[in-house]
This record gives sequence, structure tokens and C-alpha cells, in this order.
Amino acid sequence: MKAITMTMFIAGLLAACGGGTENTESTTTSTATDPSGTTGTATGTTTTGTGTTGTNTTGTGTNTGTNTATGCTATLVDLDPDDGGTAGTVMEVFATFSEAVGDDEWSLAIDGVAGSSMLSDDGMSATFTPDAELDALTDYTIEGNVCAEAFSATFTTAEAV
Repeated sequence: MKAITMTMFIAGLLAACGGGTENTESTTTSTATDPSGTTGTATGTTTTGTGTTGTNTTGTGTNTGTNTATGCTATLVDLDPDDGGTAGTVMEVFATFSEAVGDDEWSLAIDGVAGSSMLSDDGMSATFTPDAELDALTDYTIEGNVCAEAFSATFTTAEAV
């Protein structure tokens, strides 16, 4: 929008100073991203003509934008086991989110442990299930993210029964 206005101003200034009797046309395109992550492109065309009867300046422009942000605003509300907590050797990790998330907006795992993660049907929680029993009396680290915000917690497995 600034580029379009500037082009129109310069063309008007030239005409006011006796800039001749010719017609000029210019097209300006600019791209910007605002703080919300929306990227927009403004394209404008300015046509200026001068003659013995006055100055005729017209301008047209369009502004289109695409939101490149995910729009995901959920946060981690609860994690089980808790950071510093204890869990059995046969267990699952549960994460609860403040609002529903999509399939590509979260992750949940135990570092170095093979297993599978699943998002609940309502998108409000996720579960990580190890493929095998964990070692007793061992520290493990839960790693995950929700809406590109990472989280982690460490827990210790109990003595095998």
C-alpha cells in the first residue's frame, strides 16, 4: 500500500511541475508479514496522464494474504508421570492439553525408548506406550511438544516386583 501511494504522489508531483503531456503507467508489488504470521502481497497499478486540461491520476490495488501460522494455541496442562515422579516398569505416559490439537501439532515420547504415540479422538490428550517393559530403577526423560512449544520431564522407574 505504501508503494502504491508513493508512486501516485511522485506522478502527481511531476505533473504539477510541468512534467510533460505523456501518459505513464507503473505497477508495484510488495510483500510483508505482520506479527500474527499473515503474509500479504500488495500489487498496485498507477496510470498518470497530463495535458493542457489538467492532470488525471488513477490508482488501483489489491492486497491478498495467506495466514502462515498454524493457529495452534494449546498448552500442556498435565503430564503423567510428573517431573521427578516415579512410575512402574510397565506404564504409559499421558499428556493433557488445554484445547484440542491436530495430528501435526503435538509429539510425545520417552527418550531412547521404542513405542507408539496416539492422540485421543477429541484431540485433548495424547498417550505414549512403550513397546517393552522399562528397566527398573532407571531415570527416563519424557520429551514432547504441543503447538511447537517443547516440554520435558524426568521420572524414575520403581524397583521390579
